[in-house]
Amino acid sequence: MEVNQTDEVKVIYKYMNSKYVKDFLEKGSLQIGTIEYYKTFDHAEIGDPLEGMKSGKTVVEEGTFRDGAPLPGALGELLGANLALGGGIEFHNVSAIVDTTLANAYAFCATEVPNKASMIKCGYDACIKINNPLQFAKIIGMKLHKQRLINPNFVAMLCKYEGKVSDYYAKDDYWLKPEHLKHQAEYRIVYNPIPGKEIKEIVIECRELTPLLELYSL
Repeated sequence: MEVNQTDEVKVIYKYMNSKYVKDFLEKGSLQIGTIEYYKTFDHAEIGDPLEGMKSGKTVVEEGTFRDGAPLPGALGELLGANLALGGGIEFHNVSAIVDTTLANAYAFCATEVPNKASMIKCGYDACIKINNPLQFAKIIGMKLHKQRLINPNFVAMLCKYEGKVSDYYAKDDYWLKPEHLKHQAEYRIVYNPIPGKEIKEIVIECRELTPLLELYSL
């Protein structure tokens, strides 16, 4: 299982309903959501209609493009790679903003900084400490991969709370959150599904997870 990118986070915490705690601690039973699931979830702290979306900003350096020559980067995608430009058009450090939406993906959400008030806002009443989050993510990834649901890789990193505008080329679409949710300090693990495969939230059981888990009191 390959890790594409990660922050140096040693421990994460998962809020949940107390009725699921026993199965999580003893069986490693948990639900893995999807970006679409969180996009449509009707809860101000959990749902976000802009999940997996961003406005990508890029700058085109000086240059002249003529006779339908392909335009570079985001501007080319915005205007079309083969526009008939006729006599040509010059660009001098032109900024372009391109709205992008990524494909649906599996996502596991936790927090780096446990907070009782945040837990209650999310509608939960229990907190589980997860040691070694990368190992935790790998075990889940191997389970999903064995079920032929995902490619053998994942990305795990902290969310950014700076709105939805980011560098066009930054691979951060799944981790951009509105600033008013900064108190969540979310750590998100994303698994890309096999191309063309329809996905939805799934409950899995990984007993290999249990040594990494412990009940945490807030």
